[in-house]
Amino acid sequence: MPSEKQIAANRQNAKMSTGPISSEGKATVSRNAIKHGVLASASLLPDENLEMFQTLQEKMLDYYQPVGGREEALVDRIIAYMWRLRRVFQIEAWSLKPDRWLDHTEKSTEKMVANRFISQANQLLVLSRYESSIERMMARAVQDLEYVQSKRNAEGIPVLRACKND
Repeated sequence: MPSEKQIAANRQNAKMSTGPISSEGKATVSRNAIKHGVLASASLLPDENLEMFQTLQEKMLDYYQPVGGREEALVDRIIAYMWRLRRVFQIEAWSLKPDRWLDHTEKSTEKMVANRFISQANQLLVLSRYESSIERMMARAVQDLEYVQSKRNAEGIPVLRACKND
């Protein structure tokens, strides 16, 4: 159990811990919890290729040609899911590299290799669950978009191209 002196010292230290002050420092700290990015709320992580993301976005907008806010939101969702799946595949490919299993700076024993293999297998199971979940959500978004578009087309109501503020 901490003494009164330790408690007072902890309180004094806590007063000095204010965290980052600059915008740059706050932005850096905000990424501290990112482990793999599969569940990140942002579609594009700082180290990802913006041009590739924009190309995907353009292709999907061209393919689905959304009209109105609801369709645009569904296409945005599909794009985000596709990008997350791409991220899952990259993580999986990186995880399966043989040089990740064997650390050549250490003396590799059979037990060490086995432990790393088991750890790797568990990580891949979790990744597989994420992948399945994202695929289901994407399929649902595609289904919803196709339903909304077919309903709009069946009604034959001419809809003007939506503006960005729709």
